[in-house]
Amino acid sequence: MDCRMLVIGCMLVVMAAACCPEDDCGCPSRNQCFMRDCGDILENDPSAQSGDYVIEPNDGGPKFMVYCDMRKDGGWTVIQRREDGSEDFYRNWANYKKGFGNVHSEFWLGNEKINRITFDGNFELLVELTDHLNVMKFARYSHFRIDTEDSNYDLTISGYTGTAGDSLAYHNGQQFSTYDRDNDIKSSGNCAADKNKGAWWYKSCTYSNLNGLYLTPGSPSTYTGIHWYHFKNKWESLKKTVMMVKRAT
Repeated sequence: MDCRMLVIGCMLVVMAAACCPEDDCGCPSRNQCFMRDCGDILENDPSAQSGDYVIEPNDGGPKFMVYCDMRKDGGWTVIQRREDGSEDFYRNWANYKKGFGNVHSEFWLGNEKINRITFDGNFELLVELTDHLNVMKFARYSHFRIDTEDSNYDLTISGYTGTAGDSLAYHNGQQFSTYDRDNDIKSSGNCAADKNKGAWWYKSCTYSNLNGLYLTPGSPSTYTGIHWYHFKNKWESLKKTVMMVKRAT
């Protein structure tokens, strides 16, 4: 392809995403023009507000829509939200692979998309948690990624800071499980189906279960609920959760 054709293609890219330094053909480079995540969007436009944006991770795959949280230190790509029990999270492997729900309410972005975002570089994870008394706490991790489906989306997590306590370190290195795909290390049964009624990086079984059942205060069997054990050092289902990732600086 000669420079004339390349410039025409790049002009189309520029209309979709304002950019960027030019190469020898007067054409922005792919890495600089394609918004890989919400951090790229905020860097490209520091006045960008929280909301829906289309991103294209640098892996050659298709674009997709995400919700960007531009509050605080900004540029966070939201991968999960629970708030009212309106969405069914007791779903199978295919659903968690693809993603489901509404990015403006309750949703899981999808393991394929989370892998595509986090495979390229080092990412942080921020988890915001609210209990039924509206007490808010957070857990932040300096290293987060999930691997490909070939590795059952296994989790890498480390570098905790925060107020909620570290309920994810226990799950580091674990593979993702759903009720129809048992990848935990429990000697018998399936944590996702038998004990926790959700989908997560279960070990044997869990200290966190943010894709568990949405329970009201005082509900029995809180192992099945949306819990983060170290929030109160007990199995108590939470009211709201948000998980979001950002490229580490």
